[in-house]
Amino acid sequence: MVCCRCVAALTSLGGLVAGAVLWPALADSLSHTYKILPGEMVLAGIIHNVQLIVSIEIPTLYMALEANDMCLWSVLGEWVRCVFLGVLPWSEVCHYLVLVLLLGPDYTIYFLVALVKHLQDTIIKQASSNKALVLLQTSVINGWRAGEQLGFMEALCRRHRRTVLPALVKPLNL
Repeated sequence: MVCCRCVAALTSLGGLVAGAVLWPALADSLSHTYKILPGEMVLAGIIHNVQLIVSIEIPTLYMALEANDMCLWSVLGEWVRCVFLGVLPWSEVCHYLVLVLLLGPDYTIYFLVALVKHLQDTIIKQASSNKALVLLQTSVINGWRAGEQLGFMEALCRRHRRTVLPALVKPLNL
């Protein structure tokens, strides 16, 4: 009974814009007509927009990343692919899912920017030795509370939604 409900929920997720953002591989499995899979295009759009917003909103961090040739963006892509499982505590993974489903697929980007801002000191401190990437790839991030960052995410949404949201849905032909 529970298994049937899970299958039904996952199947219906594919019909939502947020579904492609929460689970890029699902968007790919639903499409057979593209040379470049839409889930990968959505994921690339997420990473591009996070990079753009970090450069505007947290320029010190962005410059530190650029100066040290640190590719944080690939780590963020992996986090999105795994829906933050093993990256954040389970309660925060649930908060992420609810934020994106209720507030819109662009909240994935604002969530990532807020998370990177939370980790800014650690990243800058470790940037020159590239230990930050290993740390971010192998450690659970403790101390992060999405609820505490909601004001920041809402401010990002007000400033950037007109640019971010169309870029996310365009690969899905919506």
